[in-house]
Amino acid sequence: MATAIRSRYPVALEGFSDFERAALASYFRLIGDRDPTYEHAPSIDDARFIVADADIPGVVDAVVTAQRAHDTVFIGAQAPEGAMAWMMRPIDPMHVLRELDANLAMPQPSPVTSRVSSPRGLKGHTPKRVTPAFCRRATDAPASDDTATAISAGLQATPP
Repeated sequence: MATAIRSRYPVALEGFSDFERAALASYFRLIGDRDPTYEHAPSIDDARFIVADADIPGVVDAVVTAQRAHDTVFIGAQAPEGAMAWMMRPIDPMHVLRELDANLAMPQPSPVTSRVSSPRGLKGHTPKRVTPAFCRRATDAPASDDTATAISAGLQATPP
């Protein structure tokens, strides 16, 4: 009986506490029977994706400097421009999994037609999502009054 070959994607976990890192790595091991599956990678150089703690000083800058924001799910108060995905705490491993799966499901640009190179030197990898205005870092330019009004209107509680 032949076993099915599963797609495996290494994921680096950057900036988390030992407990959070162990919990996320365990979650990836526990979902190993699905396709695609994700496995903990020792470093961002060995990873296809990154899950980063955006609340730890220096982690966001390290990911941006490595030109890997487009491959990263940021967890915390904010994310840089061009992030693959962003979510607030508490960490929800199922939400992280959905974001990774959604990224894989998006069509990849053709290597022949793209002028953008990924950090690993492969052509054709471009950011797949636009980070909304409320995800910008504090050092970025502030949103316009119209944008701020629209965001606050969307965040208001529903009437009783």
